Amino acid sequence: MSTDMVLVTTAVAPALEAKILAILRSINTTSVLISPSAKAKVESLVSDARDKGAQIHTSPTTVNHDVSNRNYPPTVVTGLTPEMKLFEIETFGPVVGIVVVETEEQMTAIIQAANYGLSSSIISRNHYRALKLAGAIQAGAVHINSMTVHDEPTLPHGGYGDSGWGRFGARWGLEEFVQTKVVTLHQ
Repeated sequence: MSTDMVLVTTAVAPALEAKILAILRSINTTSVLISPSAKAKVESLVSDARDKGAQIHTSPTTVNHDVSNRNYPPTVVTGLTPEMKLFEIETFGPVVGIVVVETEEQMTAIIQAANYGLSSSIISRNHYRALKLAGAIQAGAVHINSMTVHDEPTLPHGGYGDSGWGRFGARWGLEEFVQTKVVTLHQ
């Protein structure tokens, strides 16, 4: 449920990017990926984005030499475009890409074209517009004015597309494992 991509309109992009990059510069812990191959995948996706014109920003972390073959610094990719592999492939690493668009309609089109849709977030001062946009997003969860990582045991959890099928959590999870049968008896 971690955020892979931030879609932002041109009106707020400069301020948002500045805030995200300031946070990135304050991170001083290292990130450790699950395996060397996971690190190689992340490196490949970020390298592809760089080669195709994106700007790569990393935190000033120190390397943990005990697991240096799995270390990867928290990274923000600005200038992410559809031609870049990172635009379509989940990293499962400490990387977030920023995509700047002109309109909410462009945001919706990008989201609808995505192969995955587990969790999403909308940050907006206009609750009506945020609720309208939430209705157009194909994701298992849409959090308004909150982060994408949110798990409440009483709510259903699951995604769209390659992010899963069905729901788990509370009664929804139980219903995934049962089949309803109707039996009638007439006298």
